[in-house]
Amino acid sequence: MSAIHLNVRRLLRATACLGLLLPTLVHAVPSSDELVQICERALANGYNGKRAQMCTWYVTPCDCDVSQLGEIPRVCIPTNVQSRKLAQQVTELLKALPEYRQPDGARAAAQVLSVVYPCE
Repeated sequence: MSAIHLNVRRLLRATACLGLLLPTLVHAVPSSDELVQICERALANGYNGKRAQMCTWYVTPCDCDVSQLGEIPRVCIPTNVQSRKLAQQVTELLKALPEYRQPDGARAAAQVLSVVYPCE
């Protein structure tokens, strides 16, 4: 991963954590099934464009999304893992494990990724 890509990714996470990128009142979270469709289309089209950006947003959880109650599990993704790989993993796991499917796609993605990338 290039230094520029890593810095952009960090900036997006920081902005998201500050709530500046998407206002929470307008923000509608896709279901896990919708997230799978979005990510599959992005992957099929070379993982470029708005679908890829949207998929990346939901398959790249940050600690700011972890609630005090532990509703969203912590995920510790190594810095060298690219968004495309996360999209592939989330898509495959959500399709294979129906018990992780739910109305909140971001939570579903964090749950499956917490199994692959647990925080020690």
